[in-house]
Amino acid sequence: MLSIPHQPKLPVISRPNATENRPNATFLCHLRALLCHFATLLRHSVQVAKVDLRRIACDFLTSRIRVGEANPKPTDERQWEVSNPTHNLFDSRLWCSYHRANGFRCTGSQAAKHCKQMEAECCYSNHMKPSVYIETTVPSYLAAWPSRNLVRAGQQQTTRDWWANRSAYELRVSSLVIAECGAGDSEAAAARLAVLDGVPILESSPEAEALAGILMREVPLPQRAATDALHVAVAAVNGVEYLVTWNCAHIANAVLRPRIEAACRRAGYEPPVICTPQELLGEGVS
Repeated sequence: MLSIPHQPKLPVISRPNATENRPNATFLCHLRALLCHFATLLRHSVQVAKVDLRRIACDFLTSRIRVGEANPKPTDERQWEVSNPTHNLFDSRLWCSYHRANGFRCTGSQAAKHCKQMEAECCYSNHMKPSVYIETTVPSYLAAWPSRNLVRAGQQQTTRDWWANRSAYELRVSSLVIAECGAGDSEAAAARLAVLDGVPILESSPEAEALAGILMREVPLPQRAATDALHVAVAAVNGVEYLVTWNCAHIANAVLRPRIEAACRRAGYEPPVICTPQELLGEGVS
């Protein structure tokens, strides 16, 4: 018979218990808290760096940085006005985001989206006036003869009361408003245009026309309200804070207003506060 040689037994290696190498729960809790604290510090450092960069960009664009002047000081009025700054040197978003981060308002022709690309004036001030887009019905009420309709006559008087306080606002109109006010009877048109004399005019743009189309589809608005949608779009694209109107059918409408605001925000624009002169009475009065 063949004898089978003796084979030594291999040592048995047991699988370690998974719970033996599991980190202590208290240790994990402390580690998590430490990581959260580190993340907070890192986030704060990044924010500080961003603010410093915005400040440097702002000061450069306003030509406030001079050779040998490390800490430029604002004027007594703290009102720095710049016309058409050289925004090609820096991302214009730095300019306005710095203003907003420090409690200032920034206005321009594209302020709601990418800070208006700095096409119009950009004011650096502690006490900026609210900006108001004047829709066509407002100058129409101001220039019209007193109505025999008691409701309409009351609205006309309210409009005159608000207009008397117009110095509290930065007024804006659009080329569309000028065109609508200039239509019709020549004498009435001249009276309406005289009301708007000296008010800065916002031109329509492809962005405003695109937003108007979005409003027409998503609100939705009837085809006859295409100009109403364009009024809202011009105000939103230009970052105007208020849109004042007596058009309660398609603009200052309690049902449509939330839809208009939602459509503007989905398109990337902050909508103006749509209101009547009566709602805006007293706003901005110090």
